[in-house]
Amino acid sequence: MQELQEKPADLFAAAMADFRAGNRVQAASICRRILAKTAAHAGANHLLGVVQLLDGDPVSAESHIRASLAVTPNAEAETDLSLALRRQNRLDEAEAALRRAIALDPQFALARKSLARLLPERGDLAGAEAEFRAALALDPNDAEMHFHFGRMLTQQARHADALAAFERAVALHPSWAEASNSLGSAFGELNRRDEAETAFRRALALRPRFAEALCNLGTLLFDSRRFDEAQTVLRAALEVNPDFASACFTLGKTLNHLGRSEEAIEAYRRTVKLTPDAAGAQNALGALLAEAGSFTEAEGLLRRAVELNPGFAAAHTNLGSLLQDTNRPAEAEPHLRTALELAPDNWIAAHNLTNLLRNVRRFDEAEAIARRALALKPNSADSYIGLANVLVGKASGDLSEALNLYRKAIALDPDSLMAHANLCYALTFVSFDGRDVFEEIVPVLVFVSAPVDEATPSATELAVVACA
Repeated sequence: MQELQEKPADLFAAAMADFRAGNRVQAASICRRILAKTAAHAGANHLLGVVQLLDGDPVSAESHIRASLAVTPNAEAETDLSLALRRQNRLDEAEAALRRAIALDPQFALARKSLARLLPERGDLAGAEAEFRAALALDPNDAEMHFHFGRMLTQQARHADALAAFERAVALHPSWAEASNSLGSAFGELNRRDEAETAFRRALALRPRFAEALCNLGTLLFDSRRFDEAQTVLRAALEVNPDFASACFTLGKTLNHLGRSEEAIEAYRRTVKLTPDAAGAQNALGALLAEAGSFTEAEGLLRRAVELNPGFAAAHTNLGSLLQDTNRPAEAEPHLRTALELAPDNWIAAHNLTNLLRNVRRFDEAEAIARRALALKPNSADSYIGLANVLVGKASGDLSEALNLYRKAIALDPDSLMAHANLCYALTFVSFDGRDVFEEIVPVLVFVSAPVDEATPSATELAVVACA
């Protein structure tokens, strides 16, 4: 720098030129030379503060930007001050600075954009929405603002509004993979699966190793019951990010549906290790281990799931079922009742509670729950068998309803040995010559002397709960 350029105005012009050219070190050096002669130079203080902010020193940046504002209040400097304060986690002061900036210049879009991004952190979603809309009115072609607006709307479960924001972001910035991925998520939330898949695949075409998009696509394929495809995509997500807990969890669910329970257990174990405080993973692993007969380990996991989330109906159902399986009805009953309180349409909990109450000979309570289970799942043979077993157990003398229930179960599932066997048993109480009993025995080649119990849900039913 030549001596004849030592005038503050010339030096500041040179500093700005260096800054715009990306030479921050030289720009800062010139600003310090200016401030050595003119400590109150607003432009040099502001520019030096911006450089310090970009270099990761928000404390020094704050000092210089405040010195600039003391001389010349302006919206741009207040906006930069807010960023320095935000990086120090001083959100109250950051918000105040942005509001001063907007008061100074209501048309300064950057201040409104910054305030829109800040207010959700302050819990002011209504204020944030107003600022997003004001900022986008000033700069309607800002793809990033449309994107972040969509993200905020998604957090409020306003998926239709979020979809419109993401569509605009993608239209403005077609090569932005994150925007296409978020658009896919919005389509998925609205159950527009074909469009969601298209958006996810577009994101992956733009960035093939995009773990989040791979996970989202894999989850969509799982929800669409395209399990083989889902498995491939989820494994690809885990190749990119081996610690991606969501991908690992969904892979576990996928493998479970493919009947590969041992691999599913390993995927769930990995998920639990990655997210030890996630009740869903604890429940899923516990449910599969219970099905495999590893009751002690399963019980610990299911108790942990309930501890982590006392309102988790599926975990209460699975824990209650396990306690019932291990002959602890007094411990099982509260969990099954809690599951029904939390999820009144929980058929597995109702079905298992029916059998528990029947086994302890509380037949009137069992009948009430059995009728509730039948109302929840009227097309299930097991619902009819459960109620019929209770009515037979009551030994009230009139077995006509129970016999009809067994026959309805057989009509729904002609191959149900349990329904045939229990019908045979019930017929022995009302048959005059045994012929009708014999006719029922012949089709299934089975004879029983007592009802077949059905105290626990099948492996398939537990798997459904595990995936809840």
